[in-house]
Amino acid sequence: MNEKKKEFEPVPSLAEREALALLVEELGEAIQVVGKILRHGWDSQNPLTLGAMNREALAGELGDVLAAITIIAQTGRITQLELAQNQAAKLVRVRRWLHHVEIAEMAREVPR
Repeated sequence: MNEKKKEFEPVPSLAEREALALLVEELGEAIQVVGKILRHGWDSQNPLTLGAMNREALAGELGDVLAAITIIAQTGRITQLELAQNQAAKLVRVRRWLHHVEIAEMAREVPR
């Protein structure tokens, strides 16, 4: 049987792999802090290290996620405009399903 093989994009470059690996690491760290907030609250901290409060830790990790996203965009595979359009579209779509969070009015329009 002569099956036609599907053609795929080339494997990510070393730069793209590095950027994706960084994003995965930062997302994992943010997820870990979210778990701590859900279990122990916003104003809790590790009693052994007395480090940052969970709120501060999440702000730091989310900042790291945003930096990793910026680095991904610099690889050229995803543009800042695509990110902004998808973010705005998500805010419009998710609005109807949120019960306790109000999204600002500016979230109604998708950038072009």
